[in-house]
Amino acid sequence: MNQLIILAIDGLSWNVIHNLIAQGKLKNLNKIIKKATSGILNPDKPLLSPQIWASIFTGKMQDKHGIKDFYSTKEDLKFDQIWDILDNFNITVGIYRALTALSLKKTGSFFIPSFYSFENKSYPEKLTFIKNLDQKARLDELSLYTIIITFWNLLKFCFPITGLIKLIVKSIILKINKSNLKKRLFVLKTIELLIHSNLFYTLIKRYKPQFSIIYDNSCDTLSHVFWRDYVQKNKFSNVIPKIYEKIDDYVGKIYNYVRNKNSNLLIISDHGFRLIKTENPQLISKLYNKTIKTLNLLRYLHLENDVYVTNLGTTTLFRLKPNSSITIGELKEKIDAITCKGEKIFIINELENILIAKLKFFIENEEESIVRLSENLNVKTKSIINFATKITGHHDENNGVFIITGANIKEGENLGIIKPYDITPTLLNMLGVSVPEGLDGRILGKIFKIKPKVSYYKQMKKEEIEEKTLSEEEEEIIKERLRSLGYID
Repeated sequence: MNQLIILAIDGLSWNVIHNLIAQGKLKNLNKIIKKATSGILNPDKPLLSPQIWASIFTGKMQDKHGIKDFYSTKEDLKFDQIWDILDNFNITVGIYRALTALSLKKTGSFFIPSFYSFENKSYPEKLTFIKNLDQKARLDELSLYTIIITFWNLLKFCFPITGLIKLIVKSIILKINKSNLKKRLFVLKTIELLIHSNLFYTLIKRYKPQFSIIYDNSCDTLSHVFWRDYVQKNKFSNVIPKIYEKIDDYVGKIYNYVRNKNSNLLIISDHGFRLIKTENPQLISKLYNKTIKTLNLLRYLHLENDVYVTNLGTTTLFRLKPNSSITIGELKEKIDAITCKGEKIFIINELENILIAKLKFFIENEEESIVRLSENLNVKTKSIINFATKITGHHDENNGVFIITGANIKEGENLGIIKPYDITPTLLNMLGVSVPEGLDGRILGKIFKIKPKVSYYKQMKKEEIEEKTLSEEEEEIIKERLRSLGYID
């Protein structure tokens, strides 16, 4: 069986790829696309990364697999993910920080849990330092001691000397730019990409798993923060192109490895980002410049113990906690009743027990205006709306990336639009493994030069488990992670 390597790159977007290729950049991706089958990955709304990646890895629609948002735990997952299925067929698996890899699996190769997982152990155990480093970086606790220990672990792991020199330089830059948060974020993401891409490359060469995956969120994090700069060609307009170029370098390295091994490579994202073109800077400001101060809003409404919340730019997702004392209908009434100058400030939709509240754009420079939260509570607009948010980029369902190349894959084939849940059945079929019955996705037969035979088996749904309520400590850890990415304010 040919080896399969997946580069799961959160937020990688076709519009940026096409734009940079037109400028003569991203030479590796340009070469691969010509040799590959590609398509537009089109997720269902809401465009929330944990939901989409779980759909990609289970072959189930987002309302079925059990993962709802960043607050979900391993107990919420109702179906096996692709690596669990392959493990059952004795196919060696290597997992590196996949977003929904929430619990330890001893696969005979390697397993590093997602940085959102509460699982601290890795396999082999000597790789646990990677998860520990993730936790420190998320909380911006990269002390000199942490850096020294990290370098020692990397040296023991035969990390490339040139890579270590780059890390030393970037660590110095990180320390120098303590007050420049934007500069720090970019440097931190390049450090993460440098460390994890090199470690993953070493691991796949050392253990040679038949199936392996690495997850990276550099594009997503930086696109959220620097999208306005990219569109308007402001001071930091080069940040997004630079991270794409660094990813292109890494993609080229993996592609050369795959090609020499006559194996397969999948490059995939969960969504793209919106490229809004306008010559009116004021319009860009209207579209990008405001998010809800979600935690403030919940406190004012006395809902902090009842609701999980996630920001997606001007859209906010509210989900009831398992022990909530209110219903989704009551929550909707409270949010819908919020007004400013007699007008409702949210457009509200309800989807599978998730409330999707989109902030109306009529609120301009109204920081001192009064918002009526309830019959007896009025606050200033600036108390619940951030008029200078760092979130300026928005998820887009029309630019998600799917690129696959390898031994039995057609060259230059364009699939058009595909769905996240098409991925697992297609990859299982490609790897010669039986496909579980009842998956929502289809096998993308058009990608193959010679279509593999398909067999099916009956998949047992995981036993229904009562939804877990996070402890206060666990919830605060998740909030800190979401704050670092701008998903709560």
